[in-house]
Amino acid sequence: MAIRRRLNAAVDLLSLLSFVPVAVSGGILFFVFSNGGFQGGRNPLYQDAFLGLSRNDWIAVHDYGGMAFIVLMGVHIALHWRYFWHINRYLGRAKEREPGGAE
Repeated sequence: MAIRRRLNAAVDLLSLLSFVPVAVSGGILFFVFSNGGFQGGRNPLYQDAFLGLSRNDWIAVHDYGGMAFIVLMGVHIALHWRYFWHINRYLGRAKEREPGGAE
């Protein structure tokens, strides 16, 4: 059981670590580079780079981080498959425990 818990913790931590660059790069692409291509770069709001990375570099960070996150979420779901398979049982137990006999 301890090995499974450590594996779950490792997958969860790696998922978080892969999500952070996706969230950051997504925000940068949306807020910083959203106006980048207008008028072929002659736009005064155009930026060549942000924090030393070009728009294409930020796209690569976003894409690779997203692919890693998707793979790790697949592993996460596989590790918790039994829970997902029996989710109705777990939800039914929660309803039984609610105070006041709520349905």
